[in-house]
Amino acid sequence: MFDTTLANLLADETSANFDLYIKSTLTDWDVSGYTHVAVAVTNADCDCSPLAWTNPPTTQLTVSVGTTVGEPTVPVAISNTLAMATSIAFENCYLTAASPGCSTEGQFTTGSILYRDSTGSDVALPAWITFVPSGASAQTLTIDPDYTNIGTHTLVATYTTTYGDDPYYEALEITVDCTVISFTKPVVNPSDLVYTIWNTQEAFNADTLVYT
Repeated sequence: MFDTTLANLLADETSANFDLYIKSTLTDWDVSGYTHVAVAVTNADCDCSPLAWTNPPTTQLTVSVGTTVGEPTVPVAISNTLAMATSIAFENCYLTAASPGCSTEGQFTTGSILYRDSTGSDVALPAWITFVPSGASAQTLTIDPDYTNIGTHTLVATYTTTYGDDPYYEALEITVDCTVISFTKPVVNPSDLVYTIWNTQEAFNADTLVYT
């Protein structure tokens, strides 16, 4: 019978040594014997490298020229631990209070936020978008477009993580528009206001005109 203690130890990733005896019997002779087998169950060391990341949804943002907007936050990638089903060492990082899991901390570093240009290349941010890394996972941008920036713009991000492959994804889609919402009226009628209909006197024959 298989020792259930051994099964429990295997499930809990605990180290232990066991002595097993395997009985061998000859079918044509009434002779049997036991072979001693020493079994060592060793603890799997925690390995956080299989930690995976899921790209967040792209943040959609509309900004009007000449208006004040709040500083948008760059969306952060989401960690997932699906590798626990296939990696014993990774699972061992979460089994006990002494191994409370792998760090899911990360940050956006200098140059980690880029602008996707019209050719599809990811380049440095234009002057109207400002990014100053804070060293924290929560990171904001300053956006100050003018009429030359009207259109749709995509920003991509690399999230630098402690464990796992650093995710790279489309972080923000910024639509810049321009809407005239008012006109400024003069306080008084300007004294030099001139309406020019013709620069010079014009004459024409009206005989062929038909009045209706």
